[in-house]
Amino acid sequence: MSKLHIFGCSHCYPSCGSNNFWGTLLAEKLNLTLCYKVGIVSRGANSILLDLQKRILLGEINRGDVAIWNTSYCLRTDIVELNGEIHGEQYPVKYIPKRFWKPTNLLFNKWYLQTAMGYELLKLKGIETYQWVLDPLKTLQNMQHRFGSSNINGSYTTDSISKLETTIPAEQKYINKWENLIQLPLSEHKEIDCWSKWIEAHSLNPDDLHLDKSGHLKFTNIFYDQIVKYREKNNDKKFR
Repeated sequence: MSKLHIFGCSHCYPSCGSNNFWGTLLAEKLNLTLCYKVGIVSRGANSILLDLQKRILLGEINRGDVAIWNTSYCLRTDIVELNGEIHGEQYPVKYIPKRFWKPTNLLFNKWYLQTAMGYELLKLKGIETYQWVLDPLKTLQNMQHRFGSSNINGSYTTDSISKLETTIPAEQKYINKWENLIQLPLSEHKEIDCWSKWIEAHSLNPDDLHLDKSGHLKFTNIFYDQIVKYREKNNDKKFR
């Protein structure tokens, strides 16, 4: 039986138990088996893309499977990987040397490349893939045009690593068209302009901004309805 693969952060993790998890419910509606690997708590695009790469190399994701692709917040950073000198897991950000800090445009460009690359990898594998983003789409598109054509320069281009992390060249040969994007439903509340705020409005409590039980169900139905529409539009020819 084909599998449903969920990629993302803690918003792609069973916050109300596996039986109420939107991934479990969506897999049932799509007549798929949910892959035992789901979202990675407290992680960003670096770890999520690595998760995808490992699943591909281990042969855990194959043609006929379906993937839901999300790479957390666009400016979210994974905990810095350091050597024995400093352990990132044990020290707060203020104790991490400033040489590891990154400017906003570099962080966004890395997220953008990793998000786009993950989707392209899934397409190349012939995986039926749907993506969604936590940040407002208009904000991402504005940042894409604002930072995408800029070369990293000035005080933080003294080493080759920073130059390599400049992901989109000035000519912008690649623009993410956000194919098969699961859209935020229209809301009577104008302040809810992104999935992050929608999730917050359907969260467990003010101290735990992850989906509650009813939120998981609503989330499932929204995703399922849009997947059905995309399948009708694509006629499944793109993936199968």
